[in-house]
Amino acid sequence: MKSSYLLAPLLIIAACAPQPSAPVATAPPPPRPIAAAPPPAPMPPPAVSPASFDGAYAGSLTIASSGGSTDYLNRTGCVSQRPARMVVRNGNVYLEYANWKRHKLHYRGRVDPSGAVTAYHTNSDGSRAILSGQIVNGELTGNMTRGPCDYAVTLARR
Repeated sequence: MKSSYLLAPLLIIAACAPQPSAPVATAPPPPRPIAAAPPPAPMPPPAVSPASFDGAYAGSLTIASSGGSTDYLNRTGCVSQRPARMVVRNGNVYLEYANWKRHKLHYRGRVDPSGAVTAYHTNSDGSRAILSGQIVNGELTGNMTRGPCDYAVTLARR
């Protein structure tokens, strides 16, 4: 019996002793951050319609300085300056001027929405003369190569 006297107080002490609490569930880890969406792409400038360049232009072709003598320029048919006219209609470019023999030369080409102009003339030998330039604020500035002649082109909308 003595053992039951010893066992009873041990059971009472064990019953009164604080019991370990049930394990507390840990909070789930925070959600992984979602990558921020990239900023929207910048809006491109509004496209300009090639038709916005429509109109009649007038000006001149001026021989570009190339270091050659005036005698050389005269022998090659290059002239110091020529009047020129250009019409732009729906993005199509039509340019004409008279060469040193007073023959009218015609160039045909296109103007793109940025105002870049490219036009060509087919020479009698099958080679091409090229006009390239840019229209800004109603003025075409550019250059033209025809045979040995290099010209600066300046034409303004009338």
